[in-house]
Amino acid sequence: MPFVAVYDANALYPNVQRDLLIRIATASLVQAKWTSRILDEMAAARQRRNPDLDPAKLVHLRERMNAAVADCIVTGYEQTVGPGRVQYRGEVAGRFRARPDPHR
Repeated sequence: MPFVAVYDANALYPNVQRDLLIRIATASLVQAKWTSRILDEMAAARQRRNPDLDPAKLVHLRERMNAAVADCIVTGYEQTVGPGRVQYRGEVAGRFRARPDPHR
């Protein structure tokens, strides 16, 4: 059984990289997973970068991605996301700051 890999919006944003990751999943080298929220984040980033992009194209892209990779949508995770629970990197990033290592 292949490893499970959660593809983040940052990984799915670039066209060539997304194509490669989906090909890796369809070859059964990994079991690719993503959430509707991840796809929303990817689509929003693409729309921000290219405001003239037809939103219907993003819907079509999402449909094709979901059809290409079997069992890719993760659901039921919402209760694990939030304060004191597992969080998306973007939600956590603003809360932490790098500090110098006092032992160096």
